[in-house]
Amino acid sequence: MSGFETATMAARAVGDCIVFVHGGDPPSDPEWDRAMTLYGTLVPRNASVFVWTEGAAPNAAQRAKLAKVTGTAKPPIAVVTTSPVARAAGTAISWFNSALRMFSPSDVNGALDHLGIGSDRRPAVLAALGEMKATVLRVTPRDRA
Repeated sequence: MSGFETATMAARAVGDCIVFVHGGDPPSDPEWDRAMTLYGTLVPRNASVFVWTEGAAPNAAQRAKLAKVTGTAKPPIAVVTTSPVARAAGTAISWFNSALRMFSPSDVNGALDHLGIGSDRRPAVLAALGEMKATVLRVTPRDRA
């Protein structure tokens, strides 16, 4: 697995799924650039994208970088959040990728279904999500997805 963790976000490739966890603070440009490097290496290989955010979202310039890295690819993206700011950013991203869907934290299984993550791969994706949430969000094991 490849990826990284910083104070405000984490990203990890789990097979053909890229899992992102964002806290409440927006990513810095260097953090976003790291994320786009990982994203750019995996999206051309038909990776799906799972995003958990407590409210952080890319700004307009960062969304433009995402659009550039994505190019014509339309990977399925599932964004799990309750944040209106993150939902607005997701809507903006969906203008260039119609395969983006928003989900509530109570519908993680719906998000995984959207990405085509079957029961054989869910434990690895959920384990990575839990580990990254523990680091970035400082949640206890009981609070993990």
